[in-house]
Amino acid sequence: MNLNQLVNMVLRILMRKAISSGVNAGIRAASGKGRKQPSRQPAPQIADAAAAEATETLEETAEERAERLAARRAVREKRRARRSARESGES
Repeated sequence: MNLNQLVNMVLRILMRKAISSGVNAGIRAASGKGRKQPSRQPAPQIADAAAAEATETLEETAEERAERLAARRAVREKRRARRSARESGES
């Protein structure tokens, strides 16, 4: 046996084990017998009014989201306009 055959044999063994373990893990996950997910603990209740206000300010309102998306669209349109102007100038 030469070195090439030995390397191929070892690689085949390793690949077979890796693929087999991946297939087995996929089958276990699909059957619902995979690793158990840690039970989610309920979020702690906010007792402090200031802390409650702080979390409310972090949440984005629908109007703020609409404004942000409109600004993003405007930037995208500017880029498209610049790109098309550049491409038409090069032709």
